[in-house]
Amino acid sequence: MVRVLSVHHFLAQDVSNCTKPVATAIADNLLLIATEKNEIEVRDLEKMEKIYKLSTIDRVVKLVYSTIGKYVATIEHRDGIHFVRVYLNWRNEEALLKAQLPVRTRIASVTPGNPQPEQCFEAVDISCGNNINSIGVCQSTGNLIMARGTMLTIYKYSLATQQQTKAKYIDFQDCMNMCLSYSPTEVRLAEDIVACLTKSMVHVFKIKLEFFTAHESTLHSLSMYSFSSESEGGSIDPSPTKSKSVNFAERIILNVTERRRKESSCGKERKTSVIRKHPGHILLSQRTEEEEYFRGLNIIPNQLVEKEQKELGSLSSPNILETQIGPCENPPDVSVAVHLVPKVFPDSRIQGTPLTLLLSKISEAELNVERLQLLRLSPVYWREYRVKRNKEGSSSRSSSSSSFSTPHNPLQSAMYSHLMSLTFMFTSTYEGYLYHIPGHLRRVGKGVGVKKIGTYPFTSPVENIVLESSLLHALTDTGLETYTLRSGYHTVREAQAIDNKSNACPPTSTPICLIGLRPFLGVEALCLGQDRLVLLAAPELEADRRKPGGKSGGGAGSVVHHVQLGNSGLLQGGDGEELEDYTVYSLHLPSCLDLYNDMVSVAEVNSGTPHAHLQLLCEAHMVLRNALHRMTWLQVMRSSGCNAEQAEITAEQIEAVRTAYKESCCKLADHYISMETDEKCLLATPYYRMSGLPILSVLERFKIDNSPGSPLPEGVLHYIKELVLAPVNKESIIEHGVAEKIITILGEHAVDTLVEILLVSPTLCSFKSQTSLRCLEAELAKEGGDKNVELVVAAILVGGSGDRLCRVPPIQLSCVLLQRPNLLIDMQLQNQSECFSELSLALKRYVPALFCELCASLVESNVLNLGQMLHLLLQTFMTMDSGASQENAFVLQFFLETYFVELISQNSQDALMPLSSDQQQAVMTLLRSYLANLIHSLPSTPESTKLVDDNFCVEPGESFGQRDEFLDFLSSTTEENETLLKLESLLSSGICNDDCKDIVLRFLEDHPGLKGELSLYLLSTKDTQEAINKIQSKAPAALLAYCKYRKEDAETWSYAVNLLHSDKSQESKDMLYSVLEEMVTIFPPEQILEILPQDPDFQETIVQSRRNQRADQLQQLIVTYSIVAKI
Repeated sequence: MVRVLSVHHFLAQDVSNCTKPVATAIADNLLLIATEKNEIEVRDLEKMEKIYKLSTIDRVVKLVYSTIGKYVATIEHRDGIHFVRVYLNWRNEEALLKAQLPVRTRIASVTPGNPQPEQCFEAVDISCGNNINSIGVCQSTGNLIMARGTMLTIYKYSLATQQQTKAKYIDFQDCMNMCLSYSPTEVRLAEDIVACLTKSMVHVFKIKLEFFTAHESTLHSLSMYSFSSESEGGSIDPSPTKSKSVNFAERIILNVTERRRKESSCGKERKTSVIRKHPGHILLSQRTEEEEYFRGLNIIPNQLVEKEQKELGSLSSPNILETQIGPCENPPDVSVAVHLVPKVFPDSRIQGTPLTLLLSKISEAELNVERLQLLRLSPVYWREYRVKRNKEGSSSRSSSSSSFSTPHNPLQSAMYSHLMSLTFMFTSTYEGYLYHIPGHLRRVGKGVGVKKIGTYPFTSPVENIVLESSLLHALTDTGLETYTLRSGYHTVREAQAIDNKSNACPPTSTPICLIGLRPFLGVEALCLGQDRLVLLAAPELEADRRKPGGKSGGGAGSVVHHVQLGNSGLLQGGDGEELEDYTVYSLHLPSCLDLYNDMVSVAEVNSGTPHAHLQLLCEAHMVLRNALHRMTWLQVMRSSGCNAEQAEITAEQIEAVRTAYKESCCKLADHYISMETDEKCLLATPYYRMSGLPILSVLERFKIDNSPGSPLPEGVLHYIKELVLAPVNKESIIEHGVAEKIITILGEHAVDTLVEILLVSPTLCSFKSQTSLRCLEAELAKEGGDKNVELVVAAILVGGSGDRLCRVPPIQLSCVLLQRPNLLIDMQLQNQSECFSELSLALKRYVPALFCELCASLVESNVLNLGQMLHLLLQTFMTMDSGASQENAFVLQFFLETYFVELISQNSQDALMPLSSDQQQAVMTLLRSYLANLIHSLPSTPESTKLVDDNFCVEPGESFGQRDEFLDFLSSTTEENETLLKLESLLSSGICNDDCKDIVLRFLEDHPGLKGELSLYLLSTKDTQEAINKIQSKAPAALLAYCKYRKEDAETWSYAVNLLHSDKSQESKDMLYSVLEEMVTIFPPEQILEILPQDPDFQETIVQSRRNQRADQLQQLIVTYSIVAKI
């Protein structure tokens, strides 16, 4: 789509007359007109008058000017032969007056130059022959390229030295020859990029110089630059800085509270959709790992809607081009062979390799009706950025190649490292095709790459085009059309990282805009000067003769490249002098500031049309953005003497453009801040940052509805969030008035956002906390305010009371806090140690059980290890007053309980668990705590600090797992105690090793008569005989259960049998009978014979054991035969 908005206005127009031109060129602010009388008229565009003429040797067909060397290159014709010549020192009028006809000529690289070159107007013969189709010059190196049939020749611009006088003179060396598989009609050269055009094809390729040796199968590039780029003021590929702080967002936080408790208000599964889908439905936007879901599904591509097929600016016209985007070395149907001239490249190991960047052809269906023309290639340099060249001898190269010295590439200029991109364009009859070519090849995913960025549909057949940095001027049959140029949008993306955080750029999908349309008839040439656009129009009679039937017989390109060399049609006066009957229109180009102001003015008029308003703001912004980079570059080039004829660019001019550029950023930000869609309003933030406005000034620009309950625009909320949570460069909310302004805005219109920011911004919490607290207290006073978990937590962070923690749902509170672990732990930057935050201390005071669960969650989630958490707890206890010692002991004990209960629940093994040193020390600490409680019990827990709700309560004896069965037979002998039951459960678990049991035994020795002494002794001792004696004397009913507890310990069973057999009481006999019944199910007959004493009383037991053994064998045989029969 092309949007039509009239915003481009020429400042003035100068009109004069000239003789009939056969070729034209612009040299700074001078217009060069080649006539049919072997002359080139030099006209001053400012005075609009002819200054002088310079004579050429033959009739000029093509005329180009080079800023490097300030020479004029021509294609001249005589007697069917074409000549390529270069004219030097043509600006010196004195030299022109002294010059004698014929003009002094010399042969390039053969004849030395004049001893006093600055005082001599001379011509240099470059080449001659038939079929010289086109020439071009590189404005960065002064190199000249010539197309002759299927051959391309590049002549290196150089400064040679007179051997006698040692004077310097300009010379050209045959540097490189390329043999093509086609014959180009137009050719362009920019640095090491060559562009060729035929009637049906466009080919752009890069020439690389590479080392090649017979011992190596790879080529080592001499002209490729590093993929990662460095800059003086920034970087093309900025490497992200690694943060040393812990990134909690990247961790998976496990919530012990949510897992342990059951709460219907928070335990429900959240449904993402209420739409009922068919069981076999397929989401085409999501790919699954199982490809069979897509079997039998035929997806038909629609070229009308696929993004890749859309052409920016195209008016539904068919795509007549078949394009291949590189880089690639050998495209099909096209070949390029590069031959280096040994005189320039004496090292035979250096080879030239063409790398195709773009190959575009007219489709076969359009060959008879379409043609390609008007080739343009323009480099774009930035002062602020440069690319670092690869260093030789890197680790990726062999030792033999690392010794090579990299020769200077003659195709690359000294400012090659500052080359950001190349704007490439050509046209068909009715359309123009704009491409972006990166200045340097980079790795995949970096930069824009070679890309088609626009299709320009002209209103009528196009005759000529010229490119400004932000505008395209096209000469058509009906007049002059001016369009916005898309190349700047992509150059910015090529050079800078567009993160939409601190740097943004208008979208590349911005439609092309026709901003100027002026009627001109009979125009045959179009030239672009520094601040002039020049059109040369034929007289009415000549225009009618050249367009029989009212149709164009060829554009300006046809006039320049296919001039008839006879005198037919030449109008002459009575004295035989040629009449100046052609009209020269010199249009004064508006400056970037003029164009910006016009665009902004029209944008304000169209403020009611959002699309047009945004389009003009984007275009105005890009005009200044491109101009700012171009002006700073030209300033450097002029100061270095590379472009001395360029008008001086002062620091005041650059500052004026920079000021307007910042203003354009503000206008774009103001537009985006009012957008309702999230995607658009987010762009306000980077543009405000690019504007350089102080933060307080930005906040005061916001148009906020102060009516009660009015919401803030999404753009304002996003800007404040980014400002507080993700500041860039030197942004800080502690500047005077900034924090208070932010809190006031959010407190009046978006308390939820204020809460959200306070939860993640320690800076805002610590600054103007009383202002924040007043806003939050007012919200808490509303109905249901104290049930809002985030609101309660935020109020405590800014100094509110912590008693509200008792009234919020624990699972919701744990979820909020574990999503933001930094709220619980403060980092001490001085010594890199941690400590509990004030919020954690409030949790410990008002909800200690939840505090312990949160600590366990942090350890389980690897936010802190167990040793660090214990250190934090002990450090906190030491800094508190001594009156809270019992409470601290309770907190430490419950934390260890919670941690190990969860650790055991996650372990499926019943055996002894392997523990780390920190975990082993923690188990011992918990063990000693329980033992101490048996002597001095902790006070009962108040109702307000219940450990868990009723749904979570478990039996104390099952805290760490099931207690052993024999302990239940001891309860009659000991008074059950909750601490004792937990201790028994701990000793029965898989986390207590022999060291822990030794601690218990020593404690029992030091404290005889302790409650539960027997059970603790039995769980800890290894002396089974003494244990059985104590059981027999104190709790004989537990003997069988204890033997089962010892499992297949034959010594235990043997001692128990002997002890019971020696006791003749009926109770012992009954117990012995039970023990024997259990033994025959555990031990085989052979082992039972070893365990039982030699007594006939046990003969029945042995017989029963053998019966059981035979029964087991028979059962195994039956099972085996059943399996074999099934097979």
